[in-house]
Amino acid sequence: MGPALVVRISEAFNAIAAMPNVAEAVFRQQAGRIVGGTTAACAAQLRREHATWAPVIREAGIRAE
Repeated sequence: MGPALVVRISEAFNAIAAMPNVAEAVFRQQAGRIVGGTTAACAAQLRREHATWAPVIREAGIRAE
């Protein structure tokens, strides 16, 4: 995943997290506050998620249609 894509994902998440209706819905459902973050934090989270889920997807033979 390239740096430009990480920036776009981070910016989109931060914009969504700043929406009052989204923040309220997350709080009601999960009793927590949604917060944005830096592009570096987003990149680190994406790397962690990839490391967790890529092997599961590969082993299960899941393919995009």
